[in-house]
Amino acid sequence: MIGYILLMLNINMHKYNESRYRARKKYYDKEENKEKKRIYMREYSQRPHVKARSYYSFKKYKDKLVKDYLKEQEDKKELEKRIGNELLHMENSMRFVEYEQNKIKN
Repeated sequence: MIGYILLMLNINMHKYNESRYRARKKYYDKEENKEKKRIYMREYSQRPHVKARSYYSFKKYKDKLVKDYLKEQEDKKELEKRIGNELLHMENSMRFVEYEQNKIKN
């Protein structure tokens, strides 16, 4: 599949890869070999390490990434809110201290 894409994009493959691509294409053009490939791929898809990389595993991984991202965004908002509250508190405290100092001076 990758070789086919590279050929369509006019990207040169190494001579060896190009040769193997042509050989595989010629081999699987025959109907009995297509059936062998189908059988092999059916069995291959049942292997545990292939299942682990399947769409559903990726979907679970993607869902976890989305949840983590949303939690991170919530944490950022909470932190910004807390920082805003701290700044407001600091500003009010400074105003109160300055008011008291001016009151004592006068």
